[in-house]
Amino acid sequence: METILILLLILLSALFSGLTIGMMSLDLNSLRIKSKQGDERATKIISIRERGTQLLVTLLLANTFVNAVLAILLSDKFSGVVAGVLSTAIIFVFGELLPQAVLTRHGLAFGARTATFMKVLLFVRHPLTKPIAMFIDKVLGREVYRTYSKKEILEILDDEASIDSGDVDTDEKRI
Repeated sequence: METILILLLILLSALFSGLTIGMMSLDLNSLRIKSKQGDERATKIISIRERGTQLLVTLLLANTFVNAVLAILLSDKFSGVVAGVLSTAIIFVFGELLPQAVLTRHGLAFGARTATFMKVLLFVRHPLTKPIAMFIDKVLGREVYRTYSKKEILEILDDEASIDSGDVDTDEKRI
């Protein structure tokens, strides 16, 4: 039973860590555009991503809790140094590195699949995470969303043309 719990905690650690980087790396302006163009994945997660700081606090709090419990359970199974090294290695590889590597590439798709779970988690953790998020926003200011200058847009179009994807032709770029 304890082994199953350890495996579940590793999966939860991977989920929370991956979602942290996957969701927070999604630009809200891009999500709005994709949603208007009919992308159902963007539509599913836009209301979650709009909560910016609260989403971040919720995911980090959940991940920290899961990793602490995992370390405690491993310390019950193994001796001090072995438990410390083992829990660090497991959390690093399976709870941080691999999920973050995957979700930096597939954040939108995975975020959409876990949208209902995230809404429930945000609701349940709301009494704790909302005040923390409000404090962070008050101290640091609200999250700044990405905007592009004319020069940056032209550079993006140049990159798009060099990929030769066919989405933007020369006349459209000129306009």
